[in-house]
Amino acid sequence: MGFENWLHGRRQMLKFYKDVYSNCYRNKYLRSNRLPFDEEGSIPKIIHYCWFGKGELPDLLKKCINTWREVLPDYELKLWDEDTFPIEMFRFSKQAYEQKKYVFVSDVARWYAVYNYGGIYLDTDVEILKPFDDLLRYNAFIGYESPNLISTATFGAKKHHPWIYDMFTWYEDVDFCADYNEIASTRIMSKKNRVQYGIRMHGRTQDLPIGGGKLFERSLLCPEQVDGKWNITNDTYAVHHFTGLW
Repeated sequence: MGFENWLHGRRQMLKFYKDVYSNCYRNKYLRSNRLPFDEEGSIPKIIHYCWFGKGELPDLLKKCINTWREVLPDYELKLWDEDTFPIEMFRFSKQAYEQKKYVFVSDVARWYAVYNYGGIYLDTDVEILKPFDDLLRYNAFIGYESPNLISTATFGAKKHHPWIYDMFTWYEDVDFCADYNEIASTRIMSKKNRVQYGIRMHGRTQDLPIGGGKLFERSLLCPEQVDGKWNITNDTYAVHHFTGLW
């Protein structure tokens, strides 16, 4: 079993690297359907969130969503589910939905929503501590969840932002298979940025590589938990509870 597990891991890694390099090549040389990006104005006050499978929201997620309504009363909440997201449009989301892997459907829907409408995406297990208003002046924003991984639980952008587009195209190029049931989207997006843009993952705030915007240190959008307590500062906008439920 040890050798079989090692062999599976090596095969999975090779497939992942092949798909990442292929996707980055298409983004750089072959794609022509990226829509014009207008840098004028601010990120719209829209909160996008996903809930697929038609199950009941757990209590913790309801509590998190209630913080959105309390802290962001002037933001529109837009739910993406079976009735609002075109699942059949993308083979990755279609295949994931057919296998009832609803978390992976949301991986597609979040980038689709922010790219096509602008606004802020939140996982349903994200608690809001203060308004995002100070961040709306950026063309886009996102943060780390660890020193070398980008978090996909909280991010925002103006409509048709090119960096959001490049992240979204991953789900146009790959099938939902056993390998991508195991590789987290945070790892995929972090690797894409290393390969496509040469961006260094070091946990510190830096500019996004295209389109303008910021990749923030984790304390702003995804603080770490130390001895059972969230490491919250005056600059913290949100806490991601990492329930795995989205």
